[in-house]
Amino acid sequence: MKKLVLSALVLAGLMFTSCDKNDDNNTTEEGTVDVSKMYLPLKVTGDDYTTIYTYNNKGQLTKIAESDGYEYTFTYNGNQLVEFVEKELDTKTTYKFTQSGNFITLNLDGEVNGEIYHDTHKLEVDAKGNLINDGYFTYSYDANGNNVKVEVEDEDSVANITFDDKNNTFKNLNLPKWVSNYLSIFNSGSNNALTFKFVSEEDPEDNNSATMVYVYNADGYPTKVSVTGTDYTGTYTETQTIEYTKK
Repeated sequence: MKKLVLSALVLAGLMFTSCDKNDDNNTTEEGTVDVSKMYLPLKVTGDDYTTIYTYNNKGQLTKIAESDGYEYTFTYNGNQLVEFVEKELDTKTTYKFTQSGNFITLNLDGEVNGEIYHDTHKLEVDAKGNLINDGYFTYSYDANGNNVKVEVEDEDSVANITFDDKNNTFKNLNLPKWVSNYLSIFNSGSNNALTFKFVSEEDPEDNNSATMVYVYNADGYPTKVSVTGTDYTGTYTETQTIEYTKK
């Protein structure tokens, strides 16, 4: 079964948050996007890790690199995402997909410690492209596209999330919305998570909750977030600072 990754930082969109700023990012060429004209996350520094985001000259996200070696890369054909790759230590998975109506067929080609495997996942999305069912979880959204509830299929387990009314750190990233939820890399909605609570009747040891407090810039984007949470280890705190391209 798909690993139950319903922590506050994942669903708040805070696990992977930053990007490498190159000279090309602020230069406009014919047929490209001047990313200096919009907020894109560049770097988020946590208590014990850093994440780097890299973009091409169209402002498309091409790489997420964690300081612990975890990495995602994204490949496009024009404006269309055609492939993404997930790497971690001796594991590599390549994802390719086709879509028919509200249903996506996701083909996985992977390598784990030299062993090759293949798999296929069936996903369902809504009219806005939000993931609503991946065969393991069902997802619910508010009018702003924020993922307010995640339920585990065939289990009495549910995560509920509330949001602020400010600009989400990731609102200008142009990945298909379902990709961010499927990979659990960030919230694809308009706003930032304020509270999170996960309750499992089947596995109560997995229960956890958290509150997030933000400092915002003049345009309403978070520049700092402080998280206070509770899980099986007790109470924890974490602080992250967020850097962007300049508008």
